Amino acid sequence: MAKWFEVRTDGTSTNSGGFDKDSNNLISDLFTSTGTSSTPIVSSNSYSFRNEDIGHWLYIRSTSIWRSGFYQITGLAGTSAVVNAGIGSCVKISSVSGFQVLSPFGPATVAGVGTSGFITSGQWAIDYTQSATARTTANDLIVSSTVTRVYSPSYIFSNSDIGNSIKIYSGTGWTLGLYYITGIAGTMANISASPGIAGTSGASFSLGGAVNHPNFTTIGQQDGGMFVRAGTYTTTSAGHVSGNRVFIWGYNSLRGDAPKGDDRPLFLATIPNSTVIAAAPAAIMNSFAYLRVSGNGFTNVNAFNFSNSRNQIMFCKASDCNVGFNPSNMGLFLEAYNCITGFSGGAVYGCVAVGCTTGFSLGLGLNCGYNIAIGCTTGFSTADSVVHNCIAHNCVTGFVNNNLGHCYVSCIGSSCRTYAFNVNGLWNTRFISCASFASTNYSTGGYADWDLITNLTQIPFVDPNNFDFRLNDLPGGGALLKGRGGYGGIINMPQSVSFEDPGILQGSRKIFFPNMSGGIGG
Repeated sequence: MAKWFEVRTDGTSTNSGGFDKDSNNLISDLFTSTGTSSTPIVSSNSYSFRNEDIGHWLYIRSTSIWRSGFYQITGLAGTSAVVNAGIGSCVKISSVSGFQVLSPFGPATVAGVGTSGFITSGQWAIDYTQSATARTTANDLIVSSTVTRVYSPSYIFSNSDIGNSIKIYSGTGWTLGLYYITGIAGTMANISASPGIAGTSGASFSLGGAVNHPNFTTIGQQDGGMFVRAGTYTTTSAGHVSGNRVFIWGYNSLRGDAPKGDDRPLFLATIPNSTVIAAAPAAIMNSFAYLRVSGNGFTNVNAFNFSNSRNQIMFCKASDCNVGFNPSNMGLFLEAYNCITGFSGGAVYGCVAVGCTTGFSLGLGLNCGYNIAIGCTTGFSTADSVVHNCIAHNCVTGFVNNNLGHCYVSCIGSSCRTYAFNVNGLWNTRFISCASFASTNYSTGGYADWDLITNLTQIPFVDPNNFDFRLNDLPGGGALLKGRGGYGGIINMPQSVSFEDPGILQGSRKIFFPNMSGGIGG
């Protein structure tokens, strides 16, 4: 079951924060006659919507006609709910048919809660976690004679609560922790485990509401994770994942809205010698996206560190850290600013290192493509790797090889003060379709000249000072490189403006460059 947690700065440590969207016990009696409207009215045969539900999010799980997703309740029509189902105003769950994604996860691109006006038998609940305040808090919880059932004299549990969690955070004789509501028995709630012996009473509990830090979630379980809303979080460790198939994704105003630049949540280190976001050595198939980490002036802070090879990290930013990213496997569209090492290991694509001591440090057998190092002491430090379609600009040394058997394909060293390419006297280094501008070419080693490096007489980029690394049309610059052979020439990289660019999918061999609007180290 996928348990999704909500983290936001205006939440509390005692809110429950967790919602099980895949609960097997959702009620299936939702109906509407305005399913394709941007403001449909929905009703339940077993529940009367209340004023207290306004502002919370109706969750609908898809059947063949309903559109699975989260819809904010904006008002009431008698005992029915009016929800916001407009384009860009609600969150749709991914729709997949076979191997084809029919609609992606994120803000809606189509209006309505369904594909038809009149729909019945919808599976539903209300997700009470996407709010700063809980649906209810009280200090009178009691364990029923059935020890996996609880009730409260001050709150009537109902079908809308199924899938939500309750956090029991104080009480004598209670097992404190998080429990999921799996069903309703009259006015009582069946929960996922027993919190105490029958008759135990007086627990303080909350139902719903976001927590204010990832440390107040339980992210060790499989097939779950957390959404972190944009804001600033001070931390020694923001998310140390021990389980598998767990995600930590940032968002700005709606889950899945893929924030850019400073719209991503920011985690500030508070002590030296710490790692902010990490996965345990045995943790696999985890996903991290749309997050920022700053070392905040502390020494030896590592931003993102993953030991296992089967994890992924995307669209994240690290600033002023010892190591920005140790992705171990796949890193996509990442930004490292003013780090000792921007990227340490992993297969990284579409990434940028700015002002780092070493931009990219790559070990044996790794691939590195479509990356840019700017203003680093060493742009790319490599050993027995394949580096293709990469740029080192305004570095002291652009590319340096530290072992045998290395290959550079369609790489450019530009305005590097010592070497564009330094083979370090090592044998069996190959250059294919590489170029150098305003730099000493390279120190040679045996078999280095598989293909001669092109010495450019004019800068090859449109405007590198403003992060526009498209190839220009100057006869001694970019015009010499467009469409060159080898393992794919560098052809017309799109301007480095924002994540809105489609990137390398935009056209043949084009480089995607992450957003720079946050400022170097910002």
